Amino acid sequence: MKTNTSKNSAFDKIAEGVIYGNLGLFVGAGLSMAIMNKDEEPIALSWHSLLEKCADYFEINFSQIMKEGKSYPQISTDLCRIIAKSKNISQQAASEELKQVISDLTSLYPDSSSRTKFSAYFNVLNPKWIITTNYDTVIESVLTGVGHSLAPEDQLLAPAGRIPVYHLHGIRTNPSSIVITQEDYVSLFRPNQYRQQKLPLTIKESVTLLVGYGLGDFNVLTAFDWSRNVFENNSSSYPNGMIQLIHTADPNPVPYSKDGILVIEFKDLAKCFEEMCEYVTVRKTKARSEYNKLKKLETKYANPTEKLIEGFLENKDVRSRVLQDLKASNHYYINGFLELLSRALDQVWMEARKSGNFYQYDNYLCILLDIIENIEFASSPPALVQTISYGLDKVGYYVGPGYGEAHGAFRTWSMRGKKLPLPVIKELRNISKLNPSYHNIALLLKMIDK
Repeated sequence: MKTNTSKNSAFDKIAEGVIYGNLGLFVGAGLSMAIMNKDEEPIALSWHSLLEKCADYFEINFSQIMKEGKSYPQISTDLCRIIAKSKNISQQAASEELKQVISDLTSLYPDSSSRTKFSAYFNVLNPKWIITTNYDTVIESVLTGVGHSLAPEDQLLAPAGRIPVYHLHGIRTNPSSIVITQEDYVSLFRPNQYRQQKLPLTIKESVTLLVGYGLGDFNVLTAFDWSRNVFENNSSSYPNGMIQLIHTADPNPVPYSKDGILVIEFKDLAKCFEEMCEYVTVRKTKARSEYNKLKKLETKYANPTEKLIEGFLENKDVRSRVLQDLKASNHYYINGFLELLSRALDQVWMEARKSGNFYQYDNYLCILLDIIENIEFASSPPALVQTISYGLDKVGYYVGPGYGEAHGAFRTWSMRGKKLPLPVIKELRNISKLNPSYHNIALLLKMIDK
């Protein structure tokens, strides 16, 4: 079942991962081939071509063992069996010789022009992790000084400032780590709690871009299946999903969704990357501009002018605008907002303490209620919740219908307090129970108990 989508919409998903900081790459032989191979004889090889080259090296007729229905690991095992018989050595020794030849054949180093071009793409995408089934270190060549090679037995971690490149099937610099034969795959699938948990969780928690890879490896298929079915909680506050780049001679200009994976077809990987990175760069520039705008607001609120404080206190439009900013992006400039709020509340409180200014307690309470009504109370920064709670307890002492109490504040609380969402009332009740010094909040809540 295919569902079409626009190319910009597909690139948007990638851009969201880049901006959020959880884009990961799953890389296959197609990437090495795109980087290394020119018009002449190919240097980087597909799995089929690599095994054929190995057979030539050992003077084995590849067509005799390349039978329809056989997997490449089975063919590799057959190669080892023939090598062992012809050289009168153990199959283990033959496997080691085969892996050494594979290591030699995957000694690939991009030229400076290819390295510069693809380095620019990776700089834009800035992946947080890379998992590859390749034996070569072409990716590390592109990620000069940044790529951190990892073997199958390693953990998917890297030092600060570096990108982990996890070679799922081994790395040529350590031939013994190469996974190629049927026996290698059997040992790879032995119970391994770390790999079984880490791969699907990493995919689940990322925007995963598949490059030069056809989802043909059982180990990888298992990880993708686990990420979607075993860890099937779909609620998330972060971008995630899988996007696959597929090479074809006649690419569909419109991306489409297949089996839960968003597919973008291409004929030239470099051109596809260039188009993608141009779009991502525009999105990153826009996101940076929005972030800088929020930082300016933080500075503005952290050093409020008298005019801003006055507007926040007396002009409903100004207060509404500030609170809308807070609701949209409170974590970005919460420190600045807390300073503005503190200065404004202090000013109102000073006025309320003057003789005959009981109406200012109502203003004080209205400010706090305006904030509560315009934010997600449960997910707000704890410092903001604490400031609101402290303010409610402080003003709560004066709220009431009796002599010497703030009647206006009492009427406001009686009307607006009853409309507060139940989760807010529950949290305020918890705060008053766990903090005996906040007993005035308990009194306020008792006033609106039904």
